[in-house]
Amino acid sequence: TCSESMDIVQGKVCHFYTSERLLTEDERYAMLVASAIYGGTASSRLFKNVREKQSLCYYCAAAYNGFSGSMRVDSGVEHENCEKAVEAMQAELKNLIEGEITAQEINETKLVLLNSLDAVYDGLHGLEAWYLNESIRGTWTSPEQVKEKVEAVTEQQIRDVLSLLHHNVVY
Repeated sequence: TCSESMDIVQGKVCHFYTSERLLTEDERYAMLVASAIYGGTASSRLFKNVREKQSLCYYCAAAYNGFSGSMRVDSGVEHENCEKAVEAMQAELKNLIEGEITAQEINETKLVLLNSLDAVYDGLHGLEAWYLNESIRGTWTSPEQVKEKVEAVTEQQIRDVLSLLHHNVVY
């Protein structure tokens, strides 16, 4: 754990997770769904449980990076809640791996992701960004193909891919 102190009320806590290997294509789509359930939507575990129920942070969000296979968590916390917030965030990830993931959670998250994939077509900028990323990755997958892959992700795939992550940094 690295830290810096400043004379401010709200601090920032960042977590960084990596896997020991690059994810397969199917694992990449599972991680997309998994990270969204964990902290990528307003109905995510981090938002509902750490921010809303426990009031441990001002904001809390997770994001998956498909190029590096890493996941980061960003949150704004009051200094006195820092340790509790870190423990709560880690507990939510553990609960996703070992506990129940409801069909409703999975379906709601998939709907959010599917809607965002539809939004790629809302403007030229979205299409340019999409296909630039695809060319860099060398995959040339269309948003429709990704939607099919997202829809096919199972609860077990979510658990499996999250269990590949190693907690590397808390800052």
